[in-house]
Amino acid sequence: DDALEEIKTALEIKISPDVYRILGEIYFNKGVIDLAIRNFRESITLDPSLAEGHFLLGFALGEKGRIDESLEQVKKAIALNPALAQFEPNLPIDIKEHKGHWEFLKEQLGTPKISKNEYQVHFNLGMTYRNKGLFSEAKREFEECLKFQPDNPDLQLALGEVDLFLGKFDSALEFIQKAYEFDFDSPICVNTWGAACCLKGDLAEAAKLFDKALALQNNHTAALNNLAVVESNLNNSAKALDYYKKAIDCGCAEARYNLGMHYLRLGEHENALKSFSG
Repeated sequence: DDALEEIKTALEIKISPDVYRILGEIYFNKGVIDLAIRNFRESITLDPSLAEGHFLLGFALGEKGRIDESLEQVKKAIALNPALAQFEPNLPIDIKEHKGHWEFLKEQLGTPKISKNEYQVHFNLGMTYRNKGLFSEAKREFEECLKFQPDNPDLQLALGEVDLFLGKFDSALEFIQKAYEFDFDSPICVNTWGAACCLKGDLAEAAKLFDKALALQNNHTAALNNLAVVESNLNNSAKALDYYKKAIDCGCAEARYNLGMHYLRLGEHENALKSFSG
């Protein structure tokens, strides 16, 4: 019930297909099928490419006995995302309660195979979720990838990044360090490792890692900006300013904002205004 109220509040703030989908899931699992259908429809009206919205709408329609409409929506969903043909590792609804309808749908659809390259399907879907800010869903897809390529450094790094967003810093470090074992000359990997240390409060170790990332690629904008932030927090103003300016020269817009905040902390309001105004 608390989650339901939070989602309703989110809808009042910003109309979002993902929020409507999540609200539909809550109603679906509470057995309020008509409201679930309404919210799933709102979701795919705002974003017709949202495969899970179509899929869940199909299940909700099936609960109401509207079989033809159910099949139509599930077909659309699987056409948009073949990974949904697997169902069980991909959907947030109660599988045991609704598996009978899924078995019926599989008979009707012939259940298309996910893909010759199952790893890439799950990985691409995970990246889509990550870029939309749906980090739990992204992690679920990346974990599916572990079945196919458990030692892939890009996958390990992706899992580490998602865990950082989820606030799971210890497990994030484990994934990132494993990625580093397989790809030790990647500035992206080293920079992400530094970000994890920074979030854990180990600024000294973070600074070393950002330096290492820059040794691997001297114009790595994220590492320059991150190192500037660390130096600022360590009260090394001259070093922070130097790194901020280098990051800005490399085209890092975030560094310009951070530089402005740095000037504000120093009480240099005119310089802060110049930085914010570009």
